[in-house]
Amino acid sequence: MDTATMTPDDYYALATKRNLGIVSREEQDRLRRSRVAIVGMGGAGGIYLTTLARMGVGRFSIADFDTFGVVNTNRQAGAMSST
Repeated sequence: MDTATMTPDDYYALATKRNLGIVSREEQDRLRRSRVAIVGMGGAGGIYLTTLARMGVGRFSIADFDTFGVVNTNRQAGAMSST
């Protein structure tokens, strides 16, 4: 299926299709309408964000007073010294 021509609803349904069985369709729809707040994007916060996004949570409020730096790269998903 060509994702470039999919509607947002179709894309979401395909992206979260394998969640069904762990959660029901109604629960998946509720996740899509949900907002989760995460305070701190260090080692735990970044993993929570990634996992919840993959589960289909629709919106996030994220707060972190720190900035990406060398001392953070070992705790950040996707962080590399080159970026």
